[in-house]
Amino acid sequence: YYDGISGDSAINTLLISPSGEQIFSFFTSTSANREPLTLVESGTYQLIVDGNGNTTGNYSFQLLDIASATDLTLDTTINGSLEPGQETVLYKFEGTAEQQLSFEDLGSERFAGSYVLYGPGNQFIGSSSLGFDFQVTLPGDGIYFLAVQINSNEEVNYSFRVS
Repeated sequence: YYDGISGDSAINTLLISPSGEQIFSFFTSTSANREPLTLVESGTYQLIVDGNGNTTGNYSFQLLDIASATDLTLDTTINGSLEPGQETVLYKFEGTAEQQLSFEDLGSERFAGSYVLYGPGNQFIGSSSLGFDFQVTLPGDGIYFLAVQINSNEEVNYSFRVS
């Protein structure tokens, strides 16, 4: 999971596979996030950060291993905080096809970030701003990932429950 933290909108990021295939490219900003992806080839991947034209500047990002995401137990309150420089935390849980889930925000700072749910195939399922609830019906069986992301220059506390 590519978690863009900061950077000029004219600094691009590309990921190249060992066979030379372009896996993803961000031509919008190094500070943008990207949905999870699975690296299917063995070998060395290249992550290229390049300015558009003569653009130079500072940037920061982190690569998160979704296999190391924190287990999320349904019907349990989750509390946490994120600081600038640690913009995303990942949670995982097992879901089944047609399972209906309610993501209940329990007092997070409104609009300071978002909840983004991804499915077993790394596809986007649903999202909401912090401070708001949302509901989804899961499309299939497997492991789902919930990214809690902030977009603040200050620490953000969050609290939620999935049932």
